[in-house]
Amino acid sequence: MTLLRPTVLLPLLFATLVAAFSFWLERRVNLLTQSPPVEPAGEIDLVSGELAVDVYSDTGLPMHHIEADHAIHYLAGDRTALERPRVTSLREDVRFTGRAQRADVFDHGERIEAFGDVLVTRLLDGAETRYEGQMLVWWPDDGRARSDLPVVITRGERRATGDRMEAEDHLAKITLIGNAHVHWPPEPKTAANALAPAKPAAGKTTAPTPRAKPDSRQPAPRRSPSR
Repeated sequence: MTLLRPTVLLPLLFATLVAAFSFWLERRVNLLTQSPPVEPAGEIDLVSGELAVDVYSDTGLPMHHIEADHAIHYLAGDRTALERPRVTSLREDVRFTGRAQRADVFDHGERIEAFGDVLVTRLLDGAETRYEGQMLVWWPDDGRARSDLPVVITRGERRATGDRMEAEDHLAKITLIGNAHVHWPPEPKTAANALAPAKPAAGKTTAPTPRAKPDSRQPAPRRSPSR
């Protein structure tokens, strides 16, 4: 058996290290220069610029009018992405308008998720109620709505805030959840109510106010001054 001398081993070891370093460097450069993998986008079957759609019920009654600056429909999840959507109720019993920066419509309009500067104005009992927040999930057919972010509800001088919200009957019934602050004074009395006479208490009657009668006595005749 012949032993290799150090003068022979060192060049072989050096060549092996150089080869290994070259292989590692090549893989490192490829990883740094290679673009990251891009997930395939959902299949798109509709792209629209300015969009205007009227939504009808199953019985053919008008329900909502929706407008948007841009719309894209994705087959995956049946999702329609809207930019700057605006919605107006066409129902006779429910009057409201809404807008947001963007919204996603799912399942042919069964659920709408709105985001960014969401504002809904609801006309109820002749007065305007405003909902403001950064997100709102709305089920149009059921009239339900939910927000997982802080909300502000105003109605004239009245104001209510909360960390979250659940609503029914198209925002006519609102439940605030978490750190709710409500300033909701009673409505001021109208001038007609303020001038109306007070109703007597039960079991009591109020006599009518007597009217002043003219004096039946005739005034004495005036005499002319004597000369």
